[in-house]
Amino acid sequence: MTTQFKNFYQHWLQKADNYQNNELKDYFDKFFTLFVIFNFLYMEIWNIRCNNGLLKKKNFNDRKAATNHVIEYVGARFYISQLLIENEYRNNFSALTTIKDEFYIVLDWGKPQLFKDLDLWESLEETNINKKATAVLALFYNIRCNLFHGHKDFEEEQKKLLAPINVLLRKTIEIVYNKLNLTAL
Repeated sequence: MTTQFKNFYQHWLQKADNYQNNELKDYFDKFFTLFVIFNFLYMEIWNIRCNNGLLKKKNFNDRKAATNHVIEYVGARFYISQLLIENEYRNNFSALTTIKDEFYIVLDWGKPQLFKDLDLWESLEETNINKKATAVLALFYNIRCNLFHGHKDFEEEQKKLLAPINVLLRKTIEIVYNKLNLTAL
């Protein structure tokens, strides 16, 4: 990893950690900031995998880069075991299952995709560790799409979703960064 890469990571992580979650905007801003880091990390994984001949640059798919390729690089079992290693993270993961009927996650131009939502929520509770791991990252990615494309309402209710998501995304970033750092040695 280059010094520039490490500096980018540390700067944006500090920026994300500075949000205090006192106001609704803090939850949104923290998610945006964390996703910038996650995007940076999964693009690094994409480039590594392309350079190793595992992927072809012309076949880039952002959703797959943020989900499948991250899981293939990090390892589903390793990712889930690290994500849920402490009570804080298990509790935030469990909090998601209590709110699953309150939010539409998979949207198509703002229209809820109920069957895809159901599949996503069921995959989060899967015993198949690969499906579960990919579903966690798909949850992040879909929320990112909803926010970036203006389909997530800016209302207090969103704190219920963004509070646990921000904790889990922050931990995910740490896991992926550490794996990249270990691989670079």
